[in-house]
Amino acid sequence: MAKRLIFTILLILVTCIGIAHAKDRDDDDGPPKISGDYRVAITQICVRTPYQPPPATGFDPNTQQLLVDGETVTAIGSGLLRFGDNGTVQILDAVQTEISLGQTAAGKTPVAPPTQFSCTGRYTIDQRKVTDAVGCDVNVPQPGVTVHVGPQNFEGYVDALNQSINLTSLGGIQTVTVSFGGSPIQQRQRVCTQQVSGAKDPGSEISGH
Repeated sequence: MAKRLIFTILLILVTCIGIAHAKDRDDDDGPPKISGDYRVAITQICVRTPYQPPPATGFDPNTQQLLVDGETVTAIGSGLLRFGDNGTVQILDAVQTEISLGQTAAGKTPVAPPTQFSCTGRYTIDQRKVTDAVGCDVNVPQPGVTVHVGPQNFEGYVDALNQSINLTSLGGIQTVTVSFGGSPIQQRQRVCTQQVSGAKDPGSEISGH
């Protein structure tokens, strides 16, 4: 009887230790979801084509070879990257400044005025790897005119404590669509390398975002 009791106690202890180790491994894998706000810096360099009547055909969709002459532009900006518990992702209060590398002759203006924009989309997370796809809308002063850029696909990682994030986008054809009254009137395409990186906004923990 005593031997059976000791065996039962040992079995319980082994089971508990196994569960504890499994939980530790799960914790090491990082958060099962990501939520809250991150203050991020956004950098990109793109090759883009001139505006055309839609549909734009600036790049070969299979090889990404240019089908028309393009230009190289680079930009730097910042914004608020917000993840929701329901799988939504947004970039809010974003602004960027663009430099055209081809506008370097006398009399040219290589630096464009700052542009404000916002983005919405969806994200997934597996371990600490984050994948998201967004479309972005550029603020324009003309009534009835909209500018949409997408799709923009990113992937990267959050740290183990969910306090910092680094995302990159390496290529992929994006379309810039200018519409008036909801109807597309001009399009251009671009291929970019992009990076979004930053740290958790402490205020988001207080506000519940």
